[in-house]
Amino acid sequence: MRRLPAVLLILLAVRFYATRSGAGIGVGTFAGAQDEAHYSNAALRMARHGEWLTPYFMDRFYLYKPPLVYWLSAASVKLTGVSADALRRPAKLASATVLLFVFLLAGNGWAGLAAAAALTLSPLFGDLGARNMTDALLCLWIVLAAWLISQDRRFERASTWVGLGVVTGLAILTKSTAGLIPLLLAGALWLVDRDLRSLARIAGSAAVASAVAAPWFVYQSLVHPRWFWAEFVEIELLAYGAGTPPQYIQGSAPAFYRDALLAGALLPLAASLVSLLEAALGRSWTLLRREQPLGPAGAAVLAWLVVMVAAIASFQYRNNTYLLPVIPALAILAGQGRLSRAGVFVAFPLIAFSGSPPETDRLDATRSALQQYCEMRRPNELVIAGAVDSFHAAVLPLARLRYAFPGEGQPPKGFALDFRSMGIVMPVSEFLELERHRPRYAAVMRDWGLPNDAPLATVVAFPTEKDLTRLVESSPDRDFLLPQPFPSRSHRHWTASSGRTLLLGRDAPPRPSLPWACRM
Repeated sequence: MRRLPAVLLILLAVRFYATRSGAGIGVGTFAGAQDEAHYSNAALRMARHGEWLTPYFMDRFYLYKPPLVYWLSAASVKLTGVSADALRRPAKLASATVLLFVFLLAGNGWAGLAAAAALTLSPLFGDLGARNMTDALLCLWIVLAAWLISQDRRFERASTWVGLGVVTGLAILTKSTAGLIPLLLAGALWLVDRDLRSLARIAGSAAVASAVAAPWFVYQSLVHPRWFWAEFVEIELLAYGAGTPPQYIQGSAPAFYRDALLAGALLPLAASLVSLLEAALGRSWTLLRREQPLGPAGAAVLAWLVVMVAAIASFQYRNNTYLLPVIPALAILAGQGRLSRAGVFVAFPLIAFSGSPPETDRLDATRSALQQYCEMRRPNELVIAGAVDSFHAAVLPLARLRYAFPGEGQPPKGFALDFRSMGIVMPVSEFLELERHRPRYAAVMRDWGLPNDAPLATVVAFPTEKDLTRLVESSPDRDFLLPQPFPSRSHRHWTASSGRTLLLGRDAPPRPSLPWACRM
């Protein structure tokens, strides 16, 4: 009977890992899901063409984030072939490992099982934890840091502070400055203990983290100095990290994150609050009592929550993906009270086996249409207006892909590189005379360190609907996916089974084969 919780935990982790999402790469209901298409495009490029040290997105450098997530998903693709499952495998393994360490942090037995079960009942964890994004990996490194600290809070063993340094270095290689959270967790506990020997060992952890993470940053600063400084330092760190970026989500930050928790982690949140209330009424909470076996783990979990809340509050940009590392901590709290544990065990079979379908293609007519279009093996360029596909097409084996955006075709000044000056973003008037402008823009791209002009006109900007009409009617050899019905004299209308209509240009012999399957 004592082993039963561990056996059930293993079954729970296997079930989480084996469950296949119906959501396409980059397609989802949670904000930020389209980032998965960017990361997957970069990973596919690495797996197929090499260049493992420098990520690319649609043929240009992509240095917003460090490369660990690309390395892992690209390695998975190299081992098992191109598929959505292969791209997502590292994230799913990371999330399954998170379940294991949540079990250990909550106390091994039924408390640990309740915590792991509560975590799997979070829609946000179930969705983002299985996507090829940075969040599942970052969540794993934070959980590992909490476990290391819970085992040796004063860092008396070298394996603890070295391990914390390695975990922090990997976290930095996953999500840049957010990767400092494991180290900040240790720092928060030091503020309580004020032990100088612990502080020296935390400094040692920082040195180890630097040794793990620094080589990639040094490499990019030497090999691609202009692009790295402009995209990673000025935009990612300063504009988005320390500045006030444009918000695409309305409302105040507290209201946004409250609603995101209620939608994405209602059961862990409610059960953790019940556990806290139960503890307050009973005037005893094993997590806070230093003489109890769970004392160090409880302190680490509380520090974890404090650091995460402070980090989210300090970041001006709002995104519910930032909440993912909070949910395991809430789940651990949910496993501590008797009432909360009972609630989780009652809710788990009702929710987990209710038969509610995962997100499927019925929510995604565009993805289904693109899959059918891809299977036609057309050699024509495809131009997608307005990113109606959430960049899902960027992971399909298409002959050539471009996007067409209204207005200037790029974010506000200061929050993206000046792709217009490079020709990566190009107005309709220039795009229709592409060869005339190619030499000028190719020279600019060389100045930025790009190896060739392949990203030329990745995005075509159309200021008005008349410009879009001109683009379509002047491109009889190109195919188009538009957000609304579009009358055209130069193209034939093709309607997919999902109801989405594409405009097909002149027919040409199909490509002999595709390098990978179209269902992604």
